[in-house]
This record gives sequence, C-alpha cells and structure tokens, in this order.
Amino acid sequence: MKDTLDNILDRLSSTLNRISAFVACVFFVLGVGCVLLQVIGRQFNLFSLYWQEELARYSFIVVTLTASVVVVSENRHLRVNLLLDLFSEKLRRCIETVVQIIAILFLIPLTYLSFDTAVFNIGRRTPALRISWSIIYFLVVVASVLMMFQSLTNIKELIKGK
Repeated sequence: MKDTLDNILDRLSSTLNRISAFVACVFFVLGVGCVLLQVIGRQFNLFSLYWQEELARYSFIVVTLTASVVVVSENRHLRVNLLLDLFSEKLRRCIETVVQIIAILFLIPLTYLSFDTAVFNIGRRTPALRISWSIIYFLVVVASVLMMFQSLTNIKELIKGK
C-alpha cells in the first residue's frame, strides 16, 4: 500500500512537472513573440497594438510561476553548495529538509494572501486585455499550492534517503 502511494505521488509529481514545463515553454514563446512583434511593428512604423505589451507581461508572469514549480520539484533553487558540501550526507539531508519546510512556511501565507487578493479583484479588469485581475492572482495561488506539493514530495524523498 505504501509503495503504491509513493508511486502515485511520484507519478503525480512527474506529471505536474512536465505540464508546468510545457506551459512555461508555450507562454515563453508567446511572450517573446509578442515582444518581437512590438519591436518590428514600432521600428518600421507598421503597427502598434496596444494589447501586446500586456499580453507579453502576463505571459512572462505565467512563465515565472510555472517555471518555479519545475525548479522546486527538481530542487534547483538558489543555494550555496560550497557550504552544504562541508557537512555529512545525513546532516546535508537534514538541512535540505529544513529548507523545504521554510519554503512551505513561506508559501502558506503567500497562498492565503494571493487568494484573498484574487477574490477582492474579481470585478476589476486589466486595461488592455480586459481580463479579470483575479485570474492573475489565482495563478499565484495555483503555483504556490503546486510548489508546496513539490516541496512535500522533496521532503518525502529526503526522508527516504534518495
């Protein structure tokens, strides 16, 4: 039963990781394409679309949030390996577990406050695209929850000794 649950969590983590990476790539291409079209359109005075700048901005926000999920799942966040290498393997895993717990303790209020802000901004619209501001804030909520899940998966792996 425990092996089955571990396998399910590992597959779910891997699937979320792949989906997050795909979404990040798609929105990165979209954001770069918007910026490129803006530059070409303005350089040669062909066109200037008012919504491209906002779409590029929100695309890069999505890239940042989804790539953060991938970074957490692969344990590739910024750290000083030089200091970690000074400790034994057991102590290193303990330190990494504490780091994951601190990350979760940061993500809990971020999730709550982002949700509160999203609910507050349901009726407000962005200037150019006219989408609800709450969509952007709900993306932060979703990314935070996914990062907490990935951190918990990392803690599970650290405890198992992988």
